[in-house]
Amino acid sequence: QIDAVFGIIKLISNSYILVSEQSKEVARISNKSIYHVSKHSLIPLINCSEDENTVKSKDTESLTKDVNFLKILNNNFNNVKMYFSNSYDLTAYYEESLTNDLLWDTINKSFFFFSALIEKFKDSDFKLLNYFSGIIIGFVGQKPIEVEGHEGILTLISRKDINRVGVRFFSRGIDKSGNAGNQAETEMIIELQIGSERKVMSHRQIRGSIPLHWTQKPTLKYSPPIVVDSDPSKHSKSSTLHYLRLVNKYNQVSCVNLIDKKGKEGNIGKVFEETFNKICKESKFLLNSIDLQWFDYHAQCKGSDIFKLSEFLKSNQDKILNYKYISGKLSHNQNSKTNSVILQTKQSGIIRTNCIDCLDRTNLFQSTVGRVVLRDFLSSLGFKYETDDLLASMESTIEKPFRELWTDNGNALSMMYAGTPALKSEFTRTGVKTYKGKIEDGKFSVIRYFKNNFMDAENQDSYDLIMGNIQAKNYPEYKEGVGKQTLLLLILFALIPILTKIIFSLFNRRLNNLALFTILIMTFGLMGITIVGNLIR
Repeated sequence: QIDAVFGIIKLISNSYILVSEQSKEVARISNKSIYHVSKHSLIPLINCSEDENTVKSKDTESLTKDVNFLKILNNNFNNVKMYFSNSYDLTAYYEESLTNDLLWDTINKSFFFFSALIEKFKDSDFKLLNYFSGIIIGFVGQKPIEVEGHEGILTLISRKDINRVGVRFFSRGIDKSGNAGNQAETEMIIELQIGSERKVMSHRQIRGSIPLHWTQKPTLKYSPPIVVDSDPSKHSKSSTLHYLRLVNKYNQVSCVNLIDKKGKEGNIGKVFEETFNKICKESKFLLNSIDLQWFDYHAQCKGSDIFKLSEFLKSNQDKILNYKYISGKLSHNQNSKTNSVILQTKQSGIIRTNCIDCLDRTNLFQSTVGRVVLRDFLSSLGFKYETDDLLASMESTIEKPFRELWTDNGNALSMMYAGTPALKSEFTRTGVKTYKGKIEDGKFSVIRYFKNNFMDAENQDSYDLIMGNIQAKNYPEYKEGVGKQTLLLLILFALIPILTKIIFSLFNRRLNNLALFTILIMTFGLMGITIVGNLIR
């Protein structure tokens, strides 16, 4: 059974159609269903005019040549949260999605994950696009809420921008076109029934890598060095393109930088500030449209103390609320059988948040901004949610689903970019930080280290293959699993001196220092050869 068709990808000797075999409804907005792909399949395409034996022979040969690429694609698809709808435009925000038709010319290609696999058919005489489903990667979650007896639903949608999609150490900064790594738009939607009216609210935020030309290639260090391009004009040109695109889409942009003000993060932060000030000085348009604030999260929120974060939000509350959000009530058109929003307010600006990874600190900060907006919306409806403590809990029937959705959102985005759930997620989910949470963060940090150093190159290859940045036919000798093999060999080599000492002790023989030193030198030599050899491969 096939739920949806997403595109066709060409490998070395065959083409494969990507389909959803199993999906689960995770949200319903205005009676339009949104599904999560729980099981996918890459089905080889065959020439129906050939006889069965020829097809079987070619199919076996194709799978042999394509097997390594199929493995990395399947591994990636298993790790990525994919969502689709045949009636709701997931690439557009709430108000547009209620009225937009799902047409190739109207969907936002920046959020359409498999657009590169479909675009080749757009000029075809056959209406093939009628058979493909729009899909995003990121997160979609929905939970019922209740506010003082009034029932409603809370929905969170994160759309990953695909223009510079990739994994942690292979997708930093921006490219020459101004596309930022790990950029995502997160939209919080509320529908609340009050009497005979369906009150609605939609608010968007974005995250994205520091908009400079910088890299942080894996070097087996826990935190690899950050290398910032030395050409200021290169930063300015690409950053200007980045901000112009954001201003064109969101009108006003307020950037919040959460990185450290000391150490290597502080160094890139200074370049960030200098570049930002330079482009604002050169462009009066951008000067009046963007601003930047640097909030050193680690210095200000040591341990579990986030009082300073509340103070920072309070000082920026007017700006956040001046940007407003989409709010109004749903109106049903009997003739077209569709819903639309009778607007009361419209969002006029956006908060752009970054840390180094745009994951852990960013998700916690964005959830607090969402809390400020949610309180304001409920207060505008007459509920008593105004308070000086912006981080104070709300009633459990809205507090719990709010925390759970923001935590699940952070974990989903983190899994795609860093290979583990988000750090600091215990605080986002419960509002407290315990030793258990710290141990969990430590565990995820170790897992990230090994995944990012030994497995992420293949994940990046998979993204590049999907985006059309590389062609499988140009890499006929591609090998899958090199990173895992390297890691296993390094573990084996590291155990050689220990195993040698144990064996000698079993036979009551002492291993003198010179022999042990020789074994260690040989072990490290083999480790070095293994690493270099596999890096070359």
